Amino acid sequence: MRQRSRTVAFLLFAGLGCLCLIALSACALPQQIPDSATIRGRVVDSSGALLAEVQITLRNPSGAITAKTATDSNGQFVISGIGPGPYTLEAERKKFETARRDILVSVATPLPDLEIIMKVAGRTETVNVFQPEGYAAMATTVATKTDTPLLQLPFSVQVVPNEVLQDQQVTRLEQAIRNVSNVYQTNPGFSNFGD
Repeated sequence: MRQRSRTVAFLLFAGLGCLCLIALSACALPQQIPDSATIRGRVVDSSGALLAEVQITLRNPSGAITAKTATDSNGQFVISGIGPGPYTLEAERKKFETARRDILVSVATPLPDLEIIMKVAGRTETVNVFQPEGYAAMATTVATKTDTPLLQLPFSVQVVPNEVLQDQQVTRLEQAIRNVSNVYQTNPGFSNFGD
């Protein structure tokens, strides 16, 4: 009798465990939310080429993110389980302008497959110009006898700043003129007159 009660208890316990496993597996299966819709679409560039790896973001009217996904290698995307109402769909990818489309999701009338066309972003560059320091000479009063900036002179003036001469440890004229274009030393022995 004792053996029989153990067997019955074991069978009841095993049966209860099986029921729990079945219930848990049913909860783990993806379920379609009642009164929800699916948004499908594809993303192309302005020439009609399919775009992969485009980040798709669905936002509610307050701007909060409702869902996110990315296009596959065929430029396709699917967002499921979306409740009815107005949304903004955004498509983002590097080197393209962000595309936005306002959509109205309805359970009664499913949305047709969307086609989002993305335009190549314009190239922008920023160039910062700073006041040069050190070797750059912006003006000279020796060559012009005026305070006119070098860029406003109607002729070419080449200035070798004192910093260059000091850094190169120039002690002779022939050493200094190597810094000036189109000035050449024609007779190397002629420069010894000052020694």
